Amino acid sequence: MNNAEKLDELINTHKTHIFKNALRLTGSKESAEDLIQDLIVDLYARSVNVDEIHFPKAWLSKVIYRRFSENKKREKNTITVENIDELSSDSHHALLASRVTNDEAADICTQNELIVAMNKLNPEQRSVLLLHDVEGYSLVELHEHTSIPIGTLKSRLHRARNAMQKILLQMELI
Repeated sequence: MNNAEKLDELINTHKTHIFKNALRLTGSKESAEDLIQDLIVDLYARSVNVDEIHFPKAWLSKVIYRRFSENKKREKNTITVENIDELSSDSHHALLASRVTNDEAADICTQNELIVAMNKLNPEQRSVLLLHDVEGYSLVELHEHTSIPIGTLKSRLHRARNAMQKILLQMELI
């Protein structure tokens, strides 16, 4: 099996993980699809050696985050969601439901409000909050994936939690 076929297999095996990470970072289905397309084109162009990838999910999370960061630096804009109704409610409910147990399940209205609140965070805050608190990555793992110093990650996570609390208070969800 040649390297391109191995890369195809890697992408197909982890396509759900790739999409969920891209969606969480970008905030919209269309932007997530664009991010994934850019990433895949870049991976094939660079002829990534799949045999050297020992932890594929971690590696994919890292390259998705880096591509997202590169795109944001180029655009020099913050992420905004123009219309929450444009987002696929099924995909958002699935993302939230995957992290909520039956005992903790919230109604659909609250889930949508949480999505709106998350999208009010700046990209750095949203990404560290999602990766740490939702995906369950440790600060050490985030450092390894992003090369961002642990102290910076701690600061961003603290600010993200504080900002989220203020947003939720303004929305009267807590």
